[in-house]
Amino acid sequence: MIEVKIFKVGSIPTNCYLIKDIHKNIGIIVDPGGESSELDKEISLLEEVKYILLTHGHFDHILKAKKYREVTGAKIVISELDGEFTQDNLLNLSRKFLRRSKGIMENFDADIFVKEGYEFYFSEIPFKVLSTPGHTQGSVCYIAENIIFSGDTLFKGDCGYAHFPTGNKEDLKKSIQKLYSLNTEKTDYIVYPGHAGVTSLIKEKLNKTGL
Repeated sequence: MIEVKIFKVGSIPTNCYLIKDIHKNIGIIVDPGGESSELDKEISLLEEVKYILLTHGHFDHILKAKKYREVTGAKIVISELDGEFTQDNLLNLSRKFLRRSKGIMENFDADIFVKEGYEFYFSEIPFKVLSTPGHTQGSVCYIAENIIFSGDTLFKGDCGYAHFPTGNKEDLKKSIQKLYSLNTEKTDYIVYPGHAGVTSLIKEKLNKTGL
């Protein structure tokens, strides 16, 4: 059984998630775009953090991935199309947004590069990668059971911007339609977005968010 805890990190702020297997006492971090003492405390209580999942390559989602890898030994996961973002401070926007306050982001290499259809297991639960370009060329969502970690593709009542480097408005619209196609009369998903509050796929579909 897994549970999801939310930590607001960074100056924007971004939703960083800790996925925990409460029986095996292991975890996954999603989008550590900043530090959190509460997150640090939770991590210290775990036996292992297996992965650090990045939904895309913008600094406000990846800024502290290297730090948390050093602390936990977890593998950093990002889409192969956004792989260069961890090495390019123009693409990851840290040069644009951080230079006046906190300097430039320290670059790093990811450990695992994923694409559409990639699947891995955490606590015997399959996590599937869904390619959702638009906000960036390599944006992905991670799907586990009835949960979607949507990054900056889909928010509660809104969607991500498409005007940053490698973004594309038409691709974003298609990606949101792709997410909505997952919903059926018998299936709904809890959506954990990169910013703002938690929502559900059927709610956003009914509101035609992003279309």
